[in-house]
Amino acid sequence: MVAGAYPGREVPGHVPWWQRISVRIGVGAMLVLVAALVVVGWLVTRQEERLYGEQHTAHAHKISSLVAEGLVRRMLAGGGAAAWDGVTREASTYIETAGVGRISVLARNGSVKASTDPSLRGGSIEVAGNPACPGCDGMVPEQFPVTRAVVDAAGQHWLRVVSAVPARPECKGCHQDPGEKLRGLVLVDFDLTPLNQAAAERRRGLLLIGLACGLVSLVLIYWLFRRSVLEPVEVLVDTAGRLAGGDLQARAPVAERGELGHLAAHFNHMVDRIEDQVARLESSNLESGLLYTLVVEVSRNMEMSAVASTVVRVLEQKLAPAFVAFFAESADGTWVCASDRSEALFTGEGALAPALLGQEPLAREALDGFPLSMAQAAVASLELQLGVGGGALHFAVPLGSGGRLSGLLVCSMEGASRVQADEELLANLGGHLTLAVENSRNYTGAVTDPLTRCRNRRYGLARLDEAAYASRRHEIELAVAMLDIDHFKRINDSHGHPAGDQVLRETARRLMDTIRKADVPIRYGGEEFLVILPQTREEDLAAVGERLRAAVGAAPVRVVLPGNVVLEIAVSVSVGLASYRGEGDEADALIARADQALYRAKAGGRNRVEVVGGDDGGQA
Repeated sequence: MVAGAYPGREVPGHVPWWQRISVRIGVGAMLVLVAALVVVGWLVTRQEERLYGEQHTAHAHKISSLVAEGLVRRMLAGGGAAAWDGVTREASTYIETAGVGRISVLARNGSVKASTDPSLRGGSIEVAGNPACPGCDGMVPEQFPVTRAVVDAAGQHWLRVVSAVPARPECKGCHQDPGEKLRGLVLVDFDLTPLNQAAAERRRGLLLIGLACGLVSLVLIYWLFRRSVLEPVEVLVDTAGRLAGGDLQARAPVAERGELGHLAAHFNHMVDRIEDQVARLESSNLESGLLYTLVVEVSRNMEMSAVASTVVRVLEQKLAPAFVAFFAESADGTWVCASDRSEALFTGEGALAPALLGQEPLAREALDGFPLSMAQAAVASLELQLGVGGGALHFAVPLGSGGRLSGLLVCSMEGASRVQADEELLANLGGHLTLAVENSRNYTGAVTDPLTRCRNRRYGLARLDEAAYASRRHEIELAVAMLDIDHFKRINDSHGHPAGDQVLRETARRLMDTIRKADVPIRYGGEEFLVILPQTREEDLAAVGERLRAAVGAAPVRVVLPGNVVLEIAVSVSVGLASYRGEGDEADALIARADQALYRAKAGGRNRVEVVGGDDGGQA
């Protein structure tokens, strides 16, 4: 048995030859034919035997009449008791010349007067109601001769013809009973053994002929049935087995126009419909599974970079693409791109649409391997683009609303992919991704300072409370750094607020490039920045502060003013750091200590670092 397609069920494999339909039908046909031949042969044989018996009986009557007439003449010759010996001798000559098996002469009372069988001489045969002596008790001359098949005591089969010896006038010389019509009986027996043997041989021959015809018909029926019925059925069974094994491409060949050909055509049509239903079900399952996974996974991350990476990861798992990249525009004036060909994110400045349409090098690098014209057509029209090229299916799904592009999904799927994307699936996918990008943009806009792209003060203070709770609960280090741009008011007064904004933006960028990924940069207010430093030891604070100070002041800030006026402005920061003291300490107190350290740094001449320790209240 072979495991079936359904749990708990088994599908029979090879069918034993004795259970094949053709064998069963052939054997049945052979048995019916043999039985019919035997019955017909028996009827024919019986008819032949009857006719032969009638002919043999008629012949026996003639011979018996001649024998009886001859014996009567011999008896009329007289001679007393010695006459019977003569009758016996003459009867023996008939046996040799007429083919008679046995002759006996009986008196009216059944005593045997003469017989060619020595065992019967001197004996007697019952004449009343004796089947072996038919008509002997009637003694009516008109009823003779009487014929019947008899079996003697030795089991020998005979055809017995009983003829009468009529009372003639010549008999009155010896017999004086004028009322007698019969003087005796002559029993002439013909051996039936050759006849029975011939009949048995005919029956055996007929049986052999029937068996031979049955075998020939079996072979013929098997060949015809196998060619016309069994082979097409086996093809259907094999095709059904392949389908049960999961091969939905299996089809039965339509080799004839008969009923089985129509059955194969209907079978293939049924399989086509099943495959179509399975494809629809798989597509539906794919869509629901993909969209559900996207909603769940993306909802766990609100940061745009995390959203982009999550989208690419989910699509890799669900669609198994040859290439996938996801672009998203953030609320802070930047765009990001996650790709399955790079672990790092592509990050660009400005709006996403111009970067893609203007063939910005970074955007073109992210699209390497995907038809650029298709991606640009999707951006320009904000409509889904589908195409085939290089043995792969390509699609570009633009994201956005109100005529504004907020993201772009590009994907290439080779022919061996597990699924084939369709427009309905991609449209639903685009709708969900647009919602995810908009949610991330709204979240980013709510927690981000639009000028510096650092987190805003409200978000930063909430994160600091969370960090303080985690530090207290898990006994891990925590510190903060307060930074203030030195003489920032002088920059605004000398060069204008646009120059000051550029200085603020560049300072924030240098800070974000310097800190760790786990650190949180915050624009605390004006020219002040707060950096949350989780898992930072107190003894490392001075080095951390120095690294931040050096990063900001490493080079002058290049400022472009109206009229293409370019200035190089030296910028420095004062840094104050403080560590969390554990149980009983509060986030506000931590900020106050860091602010105190910052005040000391500014009072000490600016462009320097001050640290407030956890025990003694502070040190330079």
